[in-house]
Amino acid sequence: MLGSTALALGSLGTLTALGLHSLTLFFATTALAGLGFGAAFLGTLNTVMPLAEPSERAELFAALYVVSYLAMSLPAVAAGFAAPHLGLLHTAVIYGSTVAALALASLVLTLTRRQSPQPPATPAATGTSGKPRSRSNS
Repeated sequence: MLGSTALALGSLGTLTALGLHSLTLFFATTALAGLGFGAAFLGTLNTVMPLAEPSERAELFAALYVVSYLAMSLPAVAAGFAAPHLGLLHTAVIYGSTVAALALASLVLTLTRRQSPQPPATPAATGTSGKPRSRSNS
């Protein structure tokens, strides 16, 4: 939750700094956005890691990193193509606003999920220990 909040505030602050032409505010809010991104990524790792058995974690982390790098790089490449047509400032506003909106949506979904009661795990989906069963390789 802290990561999504810091990422959203940092992104919006960076856009504000661009509008005000404040280099100090730009660096401070960019650092806040970076801290928020790191915290959000760590939260994602902490959320998905328990879902995999130890023997499946390498596959899970590989998939997570591929999706993460694509999610970071494809919008940056798209912004690079858009900047000559829209202008750098307008592209930055669209990009930063989208990042802030997605971070806030993540925060809302996280808060909603925490407040709603979680249904008990079904016996078919879990083993005797209550943990998800690992898939068999047969």
